[in-house]
Amino acid sequence: MLLRKWASIQDAVSYAELSNAIRQGKISKGQVEQWRNEYSLFMAMNYGPYVGQSVANAATAKMARYGGILHDPMYKAIDRYISRRGRFLVKELTTSQRDAMNSIVRMAAFTDNMTIEELAYAVGPCIGLTERQARAAFDFYRQRHADYYNIYIDSGMGVDLSSSKAAEKALTSQAGYKAKLHKERAYNIASNELAYAYNNGIEEVVRECIIEGKLPGGTRRKWFTSRDERVCKKCGSLDGVIVGMNEKFPGDIDMPPAHNRCRCALDYIYD
Repeated sequence: MLLRKWASIQDAVSYAELSNAIRQGKISKGQVEQWRNEYSLFMAMNYGPYVGQSVANAATAKMARYGGILHDPMYKAIDRYISRRGRFLVKELTTSQRDAMNSIVRMAAFTDNMTIEELAYAVGPCIGLTERQARAAFDFYRQRHADYYNIYIDSGMGVDLSSSKAAEKALTSQAGYKAKLHKERAYNIASNELAYAYNNGIEEVVRECIIEGKLPGGTRRKWFTSRDERVCKKCGSLDGVIVGMNEKFPGDIDMPPAHNRCRCALDYIYD
């Protein structure tokens, strides 16, 4: 879903706008606001329903363990979390995209061996990437452009035609690299958000159970890992650690995920 959204945002940005951004050295406020609106619509139509169902399924299984069922106040608690997280994600995605694009348009502004139009075509595909990824994708394009340009010049082709042909070849090369980065970014966001939603959604349900007296007030949280060779040192040190409902785990960590692609979860114990 995110890959399609980034593709649609890329298609919506004109190369005239990107060329102007390169000349000015930054993305316009109007463009940033447009991205914010795009992500808000995405959250309303895709994120909420998808994550809400996933969390409800997980919470239903957890409630069955405690001998109860998921009811309206618990659904409302889950909805409140999804709404809060959705607003955070809109801000996070918009801000990271703005920072990433501003970073590479500044890089483009100091690139003197390509035209503004060629640079705009290279900047566009970086929409949706983190700042680190966007810089890597743009550097990839610049290096490929330089390599192809030298090949064409050495073959006796004129300067203008060499630059134009090099831009075409560099864009083709960049497309595969960019696709890999976008998939990596989308996977990280998807896996992290499901982990956030799973753990936060269930915690909302557990807290509701405590309020209703279905679980004791002394209920505590226990961190557990998947206990395999892929568990990192950070999470390994937290495995089995128990804290109160309003306490944080060592390292000032509230709950999983502790990092990108974290597979940890919480259990709730009581005497």
